[in-house]
Amino acid sequence: MYAIDECVRFLLDLSQILEFLVVKDVFLMPTTNNMYNDNQVCIQWSKHSPTKGLHHIQVWEDHVRENVVSHFVTLHNMLMGK
Repeated sequence: MYAIDECVRFLLDLSQILEFLVVKDVFLMPTTNNMYNDNQVCIQWSKHSPTKGLHHIQVWEDHVRENVVSHFVTLHNMLMGK
């Protein structure tokens, strides 16, 4: 989950930098970014309600989940092809 969160944060930062420099259209950054992961549990966490009792993981989940809901990123399982 930590790796997915870091990737989402990097994509958000990159998107904001390109937008600030007014070159986002030049680099054709997609509105929805596809991310591939081999951990089905992480993908399911990003789509469902938060885990209770693990606050540090819940913060990462919430950040990733917010970006999945807003369609900034879409998580796919690279092993299943979904």
